[in-house]
Amino acid sequence: MTYWYGFLVNEEWLLERGIAKRFGTDKTLTDRCYTISESAWDLLKEAGVALEGRLARVVALKSGNIHWCLALASTNPREMFYTQHNPPPPEKVESLKRVLQKADHIEARWWKSTS
Repeated sequence: MTYWYGFLVNEEWLLERGIAKRFGTDKTLTDRCYTISESAWDLLKEAGVALEGRLARVVALKSGNIHWCLALASTNPREMFYTQHNPPPPEKVESLKRVLQKADHIEARWWKSTS
């Protein structure tokens, strides 16, 4: 099982942001997925972590709810450069946190993959 290290992001927020930035629409499921993906990549670029970052589907273990995660590391070294044994530099994590406008008490953490 793969785990992803990063921040949860709200699907509707990604979609609304993508529509506002004219990355796409929400007319069809395909349009919606494309818009969400482009919005996520734009955030990773803005944070300066596009080469290291990834959008992943994860599950919150307590609630069982499915979420999107902007991840900077993975337990699978084939998925990403940064792993639990080679964590991303703190400045990259902080840059992504700043771009996502996460509160000070919110920290990146490990999330279980849905696949």
